[in-house]
Amino acid sequence: MAYQAEVHLRDDISSKLTQRRQRRRFRRCCKTRYRPARFANRRRSRGWLAPSLRSKAEATIKAVRVVATILPVQQIKVEVASFDTQQMQYPEIAGMQYQQGELQGYQVREYLLQKWQRKCRYCHKSGIPLQAEHLTPKARGGTDRVSNLALACEPCNRRKGNQAAAEFGYPEIHAQARVPLRDAAHVSSVKTALVSALREQFGVERIVITYGYETKYQRIQVLDLPKSHTNDAVAIACEMGEVVKPRSPVYQMHCIPRGNYQLFNGKRGEHRVWAPKKLHGWKLYELVEAKAVRGYIGGRRVKGAFVVKDIATAQPMLEVTPRKLRRLSCPTQRWIIQREEERASSPA
Repeated sequence: MAYQAEVHLRDDISSKLTQRRQRRRFRRCCKTRYRPARFANRRRSRGWLAPSLRSKAEATIKAVRVVATILPVQQIKVEVASFDTQQMQYPEIAGMQYQQGELQGYQVREYLLQKWQRKCRYCHKSGIPLQAEHLTPKARGGTDRVSNLALACEPCNRRKGNQAAAEFGYPEIHAQARVPLRDAAHVSSVKTALVSALREQFGVERIVITYGYETKYQRIQVLDLPKSHTNDAVAIACEMGEVVKPRSPVYQMHCIPRGNYQLFNGKRGEHRVWAPKKLHGWKLYELVEAKAVRGYIGGRRVKGAFVVKDIATAQPMLEVTPRKLRRLSCPTQRWIIQREEERASSPA
């Protein structure tokens, strides 16, 4: 028996924490309920992870437990990897270049002026005041690394606004940017805590560590499979030299939050939220179909309409009344589970 699935973890933890922090600080400066500020109890325990990383680690362990309830799992293989972040950004790096950063001998602004030939990267004008701008805006996950910085005149910078360079109509600029390192940093931070938690829950003898080069050899040389998450998982599960044929279907597992913990309406409201778990027989995060569109229930309006959102992007697609909904499946242990062919049949 085989079970293949891709797990999609939550990426909204950081934004939700930011929103909660802003609202908490706002309540402290107005005459309403608030939580007193705490400054002397911010000690971090051993093995502390940032909330977004802890969410990813806990969701991964939860996904393993879901599979263990379906199949008789005897062994759990975990692929760990070490990343050469310098080589990820500069494939040709070697020798002493590891000890010399790209800003050696430069200030940041002088480095940008030299890199972009003292011209606006979008309109190519020179001899005008130039501003340092982010190719991927910071509000959308961009960083202050020089590989994410470019030069632009004030009119172009204003027109670009909160768009990425590719969305602004200049996809070739992103080709000059270096590979982002956020995912590599997350994997490096989470892997130790993940392996320790799995050993504690399932036993040390059932956890086996494997490495990326073994997975690549097994997938390419033995199984002859294209690159994908599920094919990598098949290669990890096989013994070295074992030949298997992946089977369909492939399930898509999307992690969802436990629920809404908001207690009061509005920023200054003192009225408690009244939101039943089930309304007209429907609950949040149920997989539904309406008007030939498949998605999940992401919101409920006071007027009675339900908001159907896309599973992959979480963007609202339509609002319909409950009588027009057709239930496809309910969340299972806080997972939305969808077959690959059902996902392909829904509009992009």
